[in-house]
Amino acid sequence: MAAAQGTLVFSGCTLVKNPSSSFLSTTFRKWLNLKKATGLDSSSDTTKDTGAGFWDKGQPDDWDYMENGEDCGQLHSSNRRKRKLWNDADCSLKFRYICESNI
Repeated sequence: MAAAQGTLVFSGCTLVKNPSSSFLSTTFRKWLNLKKATGLDSSSDTTKDTGAGFWDKGQPDDWDYMENGEDCGQLHSSNRRKRKLWNDADCSLKFRYICESNI
């Protein structure tokens, strides 16, 4: 996610806060503007759009499969499950990201 944020700062946009599912494919995982502060329940710009209804079942779980745990949020999409919900993931993983900017 840090790499995504660095690229976005350079391009003048930010990670999307609340993506519309109408334009998103279900093929790839994508970073969202979510980073753990006091629990992975707030976006990095303090937007309050992070209610329980957005999270996938059992998420966020901060699964500690690596030393870092899971402190960043991603849109976890699946053609098989036909849904797009949030998941917490290790911030050092490389995923695509969704950018938004004012036009």
